[in-house]
Amino acid sequence: MSGERRVTHLTGGPERLETARLVLTRPVAADLPDLAALFGDPRVGWMGGEATRVMFDRWVAHWTRSLWGMWVARDARTGELAGRGGPELSLNAGEPCVELGWVVAPQRWSEGLGTEIGRASIDMVRDVLGVGEVVAKTLPDNHASRRVMEKLGLRFERELDHRGLPHVLYRGSTTPGPAAAPGA
Repeated sequence: MSGERRVTHLTGGPERLETARLVLTRPVAADLPDLAALFGDPRVGWMGGEATRVMFDRWVAHWTRSLWGMWVARDARTGELAGRGGPELSLNAGEPCVELGWVVAPQRWSEGLGTEIGRASIDMVRDVLGVGEVVAKTLPDNHASRRVMEKLGLRFERELDHRGLPHVLYRGSTTPGPAAAPGA
């Protein structure tokens, strides 16, 4: 990673980013009701209420500290919540890394929005933060997220335990073209 900034000192991403179908923005308090509804949906299966607030506060703190982080994704035409996603500073086996994440509203599944959020994230990580590698993880049976990771050029690295649940970890290069093999 010579010539790239250290992952622990990254600052300065865009607070608003537009893709073909989405407007990605830094989370603000007005987003919280829509996010609580998204994460409270049993098809998403994560959480609702106070747990969403804790997660939201973590995203806001990341933005405050790093000036980049998870975005709220809204439909560019309607303004309706389409999901959330983006890059976040994380730890992988104790080493700092940039981790990608996304959650798409169930009514928008199978439209490629996770891939759209992921591609915007990779482009920002490479072009603005100057980082050459990202990771992503999901539950082993979340085949939709695994397909998104593969479409983004990430490759399966290993299984791991994350917050008491089995997960799979994917890793990839932020440079366009064929994905580099892990460890390459």
